[in-house]
Amino acid sequence: MSHTDGRVSVTGTRPSPFSLSTAIDITREGITMGDRSLETAADQRGASATEYGLLVIFIAIAITVGVGLFGGAVNDLFDRLVTDLQGAGVL
Repeated sequence: MSHTDGRVSVTGTRPSPFSLSTAIDITREGITMGDRSLETAADQRGASATEYGLLVIFIAIAITVGVGLFGGAVNDLFDRLVTDLQGAGVL
C-alpha cells in the first residue's frame, strides 16, 4: 500500500477471502469460522435450551407448590364469599 497525493493505492494481488482470520475453513474435522467452530455454536445453543428447560421446570414446581399450599385457603375464601352473598340475597 502506498500513499500518493492524499490517495491510497493498493499494489500487488488481492488476498483470498479464505486467508483472513475470520474465514470459513472446511476440513475433515468440521467447519470452522475464525476461532469459533460451528460445533461450539451448536453446543452453546443446546446449553441455552437446557437452561431454559430447567427454568420452566422450576417455575412449574413453584406454581404447583404454591397452589398446593394456598389452594385450599383460596377455595375456603371463595366458599365463604359465595355463602355471604347468598345470605345477603345478592345471588
